[in-house]
Amino acid sequence: RTCRALFEALAVEPHRNLRAWLDFLSRSATAAVASRLVVSGRVVPVRYRRGLLGRGTAYRPADADDAYWRSVRLSRTLRDPLPLSPGDTLLAGFVEVCGLLPVASDGDGAAWAVGRVERALARMGGGANELLDTVRLSVGDAVLGALT
Repeated sequence: RTCRALFEALAVEPHRNLRAWLDFLSRSATAAVASRLVVSGRVVPVRYRRGLLGRGTAYRPADADDAYWRSVRLSRTLRDPLPLSPGDTLLAGFVEVCGLLPVASDGDGAAWAVGRVERALARMGGGANELLDTVRLSVGDAVLGALT
């Protein structure tokens, strides 16, 4: 459902640049992803209240073992001597862009993992690197925006 809406939006305005599309997608991505995870039974919404006016929704894993296994799978995949699949390469690239590669590599220093991901990305070609560079800029802007 989310993909269909994205493709419909792309068809209407196909001439946007990647940065503009990431900005566009970020406006509804949290709600769309959260909704898909709730519907699939992966997370459970938990409503909270902070102070007089602060209300919101957080999401906790429906199955802590399932959530934990996903991080273990990425860690094992990074350590496996076999080449990374394109999907795992992009996932590891996004993890690295967000500064979480040390966590995904069991916290033992991410230098080896960064090198492995960089080599895998080099094999994928320019489109993946362009996407990750754009996401890196967006993450940086979001962090700096939160600080100001």
